[in-house]
Amino acid sequence: DGEAVHCIALSSEGVYAPRPPPPGQEVSPHLGRPNMKLFVAGRATPRIWVFNVCKGTFGSDLKPACTIHVPEPPPAQAEGDAEAQPRPPAVQQLHVRGTNDGIWVVALMFDRTVRAYL
Repeated sequence: DGEAVHCIALSSEGVYAPRPPPPGQEVSPHLGRPNMKLFVAGRATPRIWVFNVCKGTFGSDLKPACTIHVPEPPPAQAEGDAEAQPRPPAVQQLHVRGTNDGIWVVALMFDRTVRAYL
């Protein structure tokens, strides 16, 4: 709510294996394609939000899918009489890549480490 966006990424590449139908139910000939995913990292909160991009009445709708919790940067410390520097965003860069049964989320963190989530 009202947080500035720092990084954003889209993925439509995820491929998910069809699940077998419940006993007594026929296999549907129409297998729907998975929704496009939108990944958003904000400036203040140490999270990556994941949304499904769905067709809406007048365009696209975003529906929350999940949240990835990432490490929080340490608080900024004042040096001398200078004002304290603002805390850097937890996620500096964000990249996503679809794969079989999932989507890789690769994040460059505030401390120059790289974290990968599946």
